[in-house]
Amino acid sequence: MTLPKHQPHRLVWPLLAAALVVSWSSGFVGIRYASESADVMLVLFWRTLMSGLVLLPFALMVGPRIDAGALVRQMAFGVAMMFLYLGGFALAIGHHVPTGLVALISDLVPLAIAALSQPVLGHRLTSRQWTGTALGVAGVLIVSLNSLSLGTAPAWAY
Repeated sequence: MTLPKHQPHRLVWPLLAAALVVSWSSGFVGIRYASESADVMLVLFWRTLMSGLVLLPFALMVGPRIDAGALVRQMAFGVAMMFLYLGGFALAIGHHVPTGLVALISDLVPLAIAALSQPVLGHRLTSRQWTGTALGVAGVLIVSLNSLSLGTAPAWAY
């Protein structure tokens, strides 16, 4: 006897996507306000730890089983992303680089990856991929335009 497959409600995925956008984008503002009362790296550590603990049960239930080597590679990638990407923007915000400018710079990472994919990886993007990248950059610029300013942060913080 096979059990009928349970289909999630048609709004589940759009709602999850909206929750992801809100939770991810609130990180810039959250770190900005948290940096006024705690060290930004400490805030980032606790944010990352709590997120990992919340997501761990889901990863164990539905994620693929990976071997020890893959686990080590994933851990190294995670540490690099936390330190380089999130740590970089957290430190910039902690040094009073305007949040809108930090968001703009970090949102342009996909453009940098697209631009470097050919010379570094030998992967040539299609015109459709470049069009999508251009639309993404245009969207980032439209959303960020009003919040851009240089602020009073030291030059190295940018």
